[in-house]
Amino acid sequence: MTWTYGGNPATSTIDAIRLEIGDTIEEEPLLQDEELEYFYEEEGSVLGAAARACEAIAAKFSREADLKVGDLSLSASQKAEHYREKARVLRERAKKKSSTLGKLTATTVKTDKYFLRDMFKYDGETTG
Repeated sequence: MTWTYGGNPATSTIDAIRLEIGDTIEEEPLLQDEELEYFYEEEGSVLGAAARACEAIAAKFSREADLKVGDLSLSASQKAEHYREKARVLRERAKKKSSTLGKLTATTVKTDKYFLRDMFKYDGETTG
């Protein structure tokens, strides 16, 4: 299993997903590249894959117990809740983005007046 982050989300799907979920510190990896690739294949978008990754991270932290020793405390439950909320926000963004794309496509098709039935049909006569 591998972990990579090249810092270029414009050209790397893995980098884009890692940036969305905040998994950009090599010394503290949250998920492996192969896991992110799986989420991307399943979801079909960076935002969908990032939401799925956040759900997996939340599940990971949910298995851990909160710990308090003196003044020092570690709250895995807070981390889990953070990633659940992040997943919800990412799903909303993905939903808005996909509905916007759908509207643009429908508008483009509906208002395109340059294509007419049989416009490329050749009847043997030249016009001009």
